[in-house]
Amino acid sequence: NTDSDNNGSCGTDNWGEVEDYTVNVTPCVPISVTTQPTSQSASCGQNATFSIALTGSAPSASWEYRTSASGIWQNVPNAAPYSGVNTNTLTITAVTSALEGYQYRAVFQGACTALDHSSIGTLTVTPLIADVNPPSATICAGTIQQLSLTNLTSTLQSSTFASGSVNLAIPSADDGSLFDSNVIPVSGIPAGSIITDFKVTLNVAHPWIGDACFVLKGPNGQVLNLDYFLTGTGGVDISTGFTNTVFSPLGTTVLNAGTNPWTGLFKADAMTATVPTGFPPSGPVGYTPTTSTWNNLYSTLNGDWTLAFYDYFDASDDGTLNNWSITISYTSPTFAEGTWTGPAGTIFTDAAATIPYTGTPATTVYVLPTEGGVNNYDVSFSTAICQSSVTTVPVTVNIPLSGTSTVDDQSACEGTGTTFSSSTPENGQPVNHQWYMSTDGGATFTEVHNGGIYSGATTASLSISSVSMGMDGYVYYDSLYIPVCNSTLHSGNGTLTVHANPTPSLSANPSALFPGISTTINVNGASGSYTWNYNGSTIGNTSSSLPVNVDELGTYNVTVVDENGCEGSSSSITIRDSVTSTLFIYPNPTNNGQFNVRYYSNSNQGGRTINVFDSKGSRVYSNTFSIFGAYTNMPVNLSNLSKGVYTVELAERSGKRIKTGRILVL
Repeated sequence: NTDSDNNGSCGTDNWGEVEDYTVNVTPCVPISVTTQPTSQSASCGQNATFSIALTGSAPSASWEYRTSASGIWQNVPNAAPYSGVNTNTLTITAVTSALEGYQYRAVFQGACTALDHSSIGTLTVTPLIADVNPPSATICAGTIQQLSLTNLTSTLQSSTFASGSVNLAIPSADDGSLFDSNVIPVSGIPAGSIITDFKVTLNVAHPWIGDACFVLKGPNGQVLNLDYFLTGTGGVDISTGFTNTVFSPLGTTVLNAGTNPWTGLFKADAMTATVPTGFPPSGPVGYTPTTSTWNNLYSTLNGDWTLAFYDYFDASDDGTLNNWSITISYTSPTFAEGTWTGPAGTIFTDAAATIPYTGTPATTVYVLPTEGGVNNYDVSFSTAICQSSVTTVPVTVNIPLSGTSTVDDQSACEGTGTTFSSSTPENGQPVNHQWYMSTDGGATFTEVHNGGIYSGATTASLSISSVSMGMDGYVYYDSLYIPVCNSTLHSGNGTLTVHANPTPSLSANPSALFPGISTTINVNGASGSYTWNYNGSTIGNTSSSLPVNVDELGTYNVTVVDENGCEGSSSSITIRDSVTSTLFIYPNPTNNGQFNVRYYSNSNQGGRTINVFDSKGSRVYSNTFSIFGAYTNMPVNLSNLSKGVYTVELAERSGKRIKTGRILVL
């Protein structure tokens, strides 16, 4: 429109008006499962949880169960032992063995997602196990041993502490210098309580909750970051804030995986004091996080718990903390009372072991075993809903040493081994051993260690693999001890005698032979039993001397075992031939026409022919012999011929004459 008469907006002209509107159209996002339920295991009486994490528009979840893998799916009742049946996390309080094998799944939907089912998680319920301190014990005879159950049997309790309506504005300052806080006093939690869960529930109105940071400070001064600007993203969209948003150590879903209004169970961001460059502080001024774990908050439960918060984006969209609460789940330190059994007459209810145990359930008993060795004690206990298995506690009783232990003297030949053994004393079990040795005749002793020539240094038998002459006169003893009883016993001493091995030598004169000459090999420098070797093979002679003739040329040595059983071998001696050109014919004369012919041969190969001629020159005998030694014997038999003088010819196989001689046959 145009102001034609220039009289402005207050005149009588008609005006038209144009207005701009911004419309944000948020698309509907189908539901996605970012974390599926998984199978869980819990001991009887403990809690179990099944969780699902969803993203998308307006997600919601509820839970179904079936009693077995083939059972019919049913809605989980919103009654004990179940809680959170219409949330992302299903909690089963104090499970019993009756729930063993039950299966659970989430049923979820969204603004543009029809009903669907998650994966299946199976619950495994393990039986209670009686835990005993100590789980086993080793004591000396006469010692009283305390045995105590350490299982807690208190009923799980839960206490909620709420702020009421506080409606505190969340100040804005990008450095955390402007902030607010609120205190909830906690009281009545028994000292020593075991914390099973710790929930912080927030209800916050905020048009952009990603701008806000929340921390929790415990009475002990420890500070834990709960929300670091929706896990450091600053948020991705406008919001209404937090509605029953629960932070817990049991939470598994991170905030930036959730959607407005973040109803349900989440894990704390647990941002530390160190943040990425350019990012705002992880807590307001004076509330810098000091821990990243919930457990560090629990050392002091009763006292003031403070929620501190600020908005890092300096704008006009600050939010409001409407209210918050703390829920502490815990068990008080009440220990189980069990029924104990063991060897008769050895269980008592007092530390002096004067009041016999009669079977009444008890947390602690005192045992005084009377038998050495292992004594087994059994215990089990029950609660209102569970029965434990039986736990066996072995109590091993050691018996102090008494009596004597002896060690016999030992002797050995040089280079051989031996073993010293200590005898078992009259009393003592189980016995430990440590051997000691003296190199100065027993004046001083040092520990023997395994290695080198020694083994068994910590057993009842000390083995020495190889003794030397320098060890002659060494003294050994065994120190027997039972550490639990502080009991020690020194065995008697055993002395080592080392015998030198014999060192025999051989002599023979002459050592070079020819036919008709023999010799004797004699053993010198050693006596005992003798084993002779000829050219590497054992022969039957067992005396200290050995006769040798020309047919026994070769190499000889002898092994001697003396009266101590020690063994030594001589060096070798060689009996060789004596070279001569004589043709040996013997006996000469011969009474029966039989005689021997020998002639030196240095080749020990081929053959030789013996020809015999009578007085007329006629050949009356011829034979070829194989030659296998320097003076190989060639026996001739002329017993079928008449008496007389015969010429003996030695020839090569080719017929060439080598030597001749005469023989007289009588």
